[in-house]
Amino acid sequence: MNFNGPLIKDRLFLSNRFHILLRSSPVRDCHFRLTKRKANHRATSRNSTLVLSNRHSADFHFRLFPLNAISLVNLDFFRPQSVTPNYKQKDFVVTVRDRYQVREGLLQSAFSFQAI
Repeated sequence: MNFNGPLIKDRLFLSNRFHILLRSSPVRDCHFRLTKRKANHRATSRNSTLVLSNRHSADFHFRLFPLNAISLVNLDFFRPQSVTPNYKQKDFVVTVRDRYQVREGLLQSAFSFQAI
């Protein structure tokens, strides 16, 4: 799902995105048992742009991966369920950019932080 649009006309623009992926795939092991490998991926991101003047703007970006989970990683015929691990990941990213046009050039400053 995406939500986009201006919050303040010609000054502040906002974009929100939410993404979910659920996947399940059947796998047979060496004992011919049918097991399902599952994957969950969820992510949300928010972008906003603030126009301070016709030569100056600032961008703010926030992205959150609250849970990326995969059960039974590398499960296949020769690796049974008892020896395959599960995987979980949580991380987020924050980025701020400032752009200012100076004569014929562009001065850009950026700051980014990521936690895993």
